[in-house]
Amino acid sequence: MRLLKERSTPTQNIALMGISVAAITALAILATFVPLSAFVILLFLPLISALTAYYCQPKYIIPYVVGAILVVVASTCYDLSSSLFDVVPTILTGALFGFLLKREFPSSWAVLMVSLLQLGINYLMLLLIRGIYGVDVIETALTLLGLQEKANIREIVPAFLYVYALIEAGISFLVIIFSIHNIEKIEERDSLVFSLVGEGTSLLFLVLAIILSFFSPMVGYLLGVIGIYLCLTHSRDLFRKNPWWVFLILGLLIMASFYLSAFFFQSLPPMVSPLLFLTIFISVSLSSLLSSLLFKTQERKNKA
Repeated sequence: MRLLKERSTPTQNIALMGISVAAITALAILATFVPLSAFVILLFLPLISALTAYYCQPKYIIPYVVGAILVVVASTCYDLSSSLFDVVPTILTGALFGFLLKREFPSSWAVLMVSLLQLGINYLMLLLIRGIYGVDVIETALTLLGLQEKANIREIVPAFLYVYALIEAGISFLVIIFSIHNIEKIEERDSLVFSLVGEGTSLLFLVLAIILSFFSPMVGYLLGVIGIYLCLTHSRDLFRKNPWWVFLILGLLIMASFYLSAFFFQSLPPMVSPLLFLTIFISVSLSSLLSSLLFKTQERKNKA
């Protein structure tokens, strides 16, 4: 029986769920015994749950999630803080991601939603662990990496956790694509709508990132990472069929962003200056949004 295929019978669904729970439990135990191995292992844990949710019938997803969490917590009760912060969020978000792709939810937005959810669950677990055990997981991780003395290091922690969650979701997405051999099955169904929303949201987040970084660098860096992700995923059509003057505008905007960044870099606060590079992505998002509004809307009217 091929492992990566749709499950139709109760026996097949339960068998895949059992294999997945066993694999997650084994990796969770390994992560608690081998120092720093969790940074690598956690990249692939959501993939197991995503594949299970994608290939099992929907009615089995909730029992799988509940069972997996209970087994992992029971198996790693000697290091419960690690399993709550590291493993439990990956089980939840991985299962949700697989379910969304199975329902043909737009892939780029599924990745965004799942990664934001994982970031939120991580911080919820941080509060839970601190309340129960009095342990600051982030401080412990920074000490383990020798970064606890770095100035303003905590300001970029949410952005780092979000990038890590994006990588996890990206790995799951790529594996599912290759397993079904059909990328069109999980592509956006209404490319115009999702392109306009994505490009507009990207532009908004990038601008807000620079503005809000003056008040809260932590928020600025997080919004900047989200804006970059949206820019990269929703501006790809910009580099396809467009008139030459669209690329001219893009080039002029990027040149202007370089000059503005160089001019203001020294005069801005140390935590704000690095975010000036976001002006490059603002240029791309703005050009892509204008292209979509001018040409894609017209193409749809012509087809209608």
